[in-house]
Amino acid sequence: MTRPLRIAMFVGSFPVVSETFIVRQITGLIDLGHAVDIYADSRAETGAPIHPEIAKYRLLERTTFMELPPETAPFEMPVWPITGRTWPPGSASSIHNSLRVARAVPKFFRCLWKAPRLAFQVLDGQEFGYQAASLSALLRLATLCRRPRRYDVLHAHFGPVGNSFRFARELWDAPLIVSFHGYDFSTVPRKEGARVYQKLFATADAVTVNSDYTRRQVETLGCPAARLHKLPVGLDPDAFPFRERALKPGEPVRILTVARLTEIKGHAFVVRAVAKLRRLRGDVRYEIAGDGPLRKELEHLVAELGLRDAVRFHGACDSGEVQRLIAEAHLFVLMSKATRRARDWCCRKRRPRVCRSSPQPTARCRRDLCRTNPAFWFPNGM
Repeated sequence: MTRPLRIAMFVGSFPVVSETFIVRQITGLIDLGHAVDIYADSRAETGAPIHPEIAKYRLLERTTFMELPPETAPFEMPVWPITGRTWPPGSASSIHNSLRVARAVPKFFRCLWKAPRLAFQVLDGQEFGYQAASLSALLRLATLCRRPRRYDVLHAHFGPVGNSFRFARELWDAPLIVSFHGYDFSTVPRKEGARVYQKLFATADAVTVNSDYTRRQVETLGCPAARLHKLPVGLDPDAFPFRERALKPGEPVRILTVARLTEIKGHAFVVRAVAKLRRLRGDVRYEIAGDGPLRKELEHLVAELGLRDAVRFHGACDSGEVQRLIAEAHLFVLMSKATRRARDWCCRKRRPRVCRSSPQPTARCRRDLCRTNPAFWFPNGM
């Protein structure tokens, strides 16, 4: 196919600073001449950093937000019994369920006019489960019914997003691709059951995974092997030019981690390792780019270990800031650990390793690292 494609991209929140790979895919497709529309469940948090590409490519102008009331999404609170009331978490007041239903009636008739079969399907608990009970599936369908578009490809990032919008395949009569990335094949099935994607796998035309491990996990969840395609997340190496790292006299060793502050990322292990390393090496600095639910806990650990002058929390960073931090760092550390809540995330625990060699790794060192951990990559000449 040589003509430009018309592509609908489905995401959860948009734009999310940690989902750089989605932004890069969208801008890459636009650069190739394709037309991309974005459909998002919710807007990013007010004040959160965003990548400069969002403004450069005017991506928000391409985005249709579902504008769902909080009791519908993300909380997915049922409207039954219709005589009862719903009290969304954090709300100062409740809302009567009959009012929620009344507000949804005009949208149901819009769906009935545009897609009669789907109008009833999104209210069927056997098809859409709690999303039928909360009316979120109906409200999403109603929003898409207002967009009488024709697309060549529909692409949903993350399994739950694909589940929420799988009706779009029939609505717009276009092939649906769903990409799995991480929590969607580990955390979600534990919470919602191993058959959570049964309907999605029966609907999607193709499912992409980012590694062989992800392939095995998604296949275990019921995805037909013939529909699975390995598609590693790409990166433009020109955006991160190689620079030989060498310590200048009196310069501290700068260690960097870029990751959300969650338990599975294992920041606490690195913080404790830095405390030990400072006793051996002296001036070591640890820079952490990312934010998340464990920030206060990690800050407390840093204070407890007496590392306030050595560890810096940068919070969520856009791509430009991440590039700057990488350029200034001597070492990049990306730890991960299995947790009681995420045993099936990793096949085994890994411990951080320090390569005690010269700044120029030997051929044997490069070979051993690449064999034991494919994530290591050495540019030509190193």
